[in-house]
Amino acid sequence: MKKIIFGVLILISIKAVSQNSDLIFFKGNILASPDSIEIIISLEDSNSAYLFVPEQFLYKMQSADTYYDKDSLYCSFKKISANFSGKRIEETNVFSGIWTQGQAKLKTELEITDNSEFDFLDRPQTPQPPFPYLEKEICVENIKGNSTLCGTLTIPDTLKSYPLLILITGSGAQDRNEEIAGHKPFMVIADFLTKNGIAVFRYDDRGVGKSKGDFINSTTYDFMTDAQAVLNYFSNFPNIDNKNIGVLGHSEGGLIAFMLAAKKPKNLNYIISLAGPGVAIKDLLMQQFIDINKSLGYTDEHIEILSKMQSELLSLTKKNMSLAKLRKEIKGIYDKYSQYFSEEEIQKYKIGDASINTAVMQLSSPWMKYFINIKPQKYLRKIKCTVFAMNGSNDLQVNMKDNLGEIKNNIKSKNGLVVNYYDGLNHMFQNSETGEISEYYKIKTSIEPYVLEHILEFITHRR
Repeated sequence: MKKIIFGVLILISIKAVSQNSDLIFFKGNILASPDSIEIIISLEDSNSAYLFVPEQFLYKMQSADTYYDKDSLYCSFKKISANFSGKRIEETNVFSGIWTQGQAKLKTELEITDNSEFDFLDRPQTPQPPFPYLEKEICVENIKGNSTLCGTLTIPDTLKSYPLLILITGSGAQDRNEEIAGHKPFMVIADFLTKNGIAVFRYDDRGVGKSKGDFINSTTYDFMTDAQAVLNYFSNFPNIDNKNIGVLGHSEGGLIAFMLAAKKPKNLNYIISLAGPGVAIKDLLMQQFIDINKSLGYTDEHIEILSKMQSELLSLTKKNMSLAKLRKEIKGIYDKYSQYFSEEEIQKYKIGDASINTAVMQLSSPWMKYFINIKPQKYLRKIKCTVFAMNGSNDLQVNMKDNLGEIKNNIKSKNGLVVNYYDGLNHMFQNSETGEISEYYKIKTSIEPYVLEHILEFITHRR
């Protein structure tokens, strides 16, 4: 579902980790009060530095300017207006310098140590060229939505016609690969399926990457019209079997697939839902809130209080009010519930004045106002095409039991429904220990291979 968005101010103390003469890792913690955050910097050579921030899901941001030798280090990251400049202290073999970001400056020390802990940064499933299939850049205009969707078509060859699968991303501004924490699951899916005889089209969300359109003021319905425009575009396309076209949606993309299928388009033959919601969205968001907070180790007592607060905040989306009025309402709710917590807990749970701007932005967005009122059941009951729905037991964002249960109870398609429950998989369909969101970054696998096999099997053997 909606992906967590973090700020980009990074004030740090760094410890460097050396692997060999060609690759050096620098690891450390942000020490700016009141937060602490782990960061990693890698040097592939004296002119290339990359920044990793696991907690913020920032993966391999390349430096704009880098200089490194045995006595000094400089690297800058223009995307976050930050740079580090330091000198090596010979007696301690520690680099000492200043990290600058915006107006902030912090003395920083970098100690060279061992690097064996960094293999989790590998993304071994990410496909690498040359590819044994054709790739074509295609842009599709959605006149109804005033948007243009640009993406990549992968197709085995141009010798015959192939089934086509259209991929629909989850919540948040997503690129065609649905990239998160260095993982590119949609690229992995497209590569695997195309190598096995299935054409795949994946596209950037409107307003993202090469696509055009207004993302900020768009709703789930608007994104559905984008998917519908893509579907219509490929219904009469060279080397595509127009009687074998389906859509696959992940998370909110699964909901979009349900909404699209409920319109009963004749050119849609099947849909695949990866962790798509089946329960009413407000209920889903509340369960998501509880499950994630439990994974963070919050006490049951605090979760109960915070859940009541969250429910009141979400209810504000149903009211039409000015931003000033909304800000006042949010502050009133924060003040009401902050009495149950210490000052330290108020900062920990982000229910103080510093969080009001974020809450105003989220609760006033057209997307949230529309999204929270969606009841997927009304769409599920209208679906007539074949459906494959799957979820993992460690999914903390879309509860497996509740949502697959509602999908089973409401889809009555005579063309068939396949439901797969996966033990141990998280929201990204990675094998996980707990399902915590922080695990996404530290798991090397982008999507479990047997999930890919099941998708292929469904497409090739569906009724």
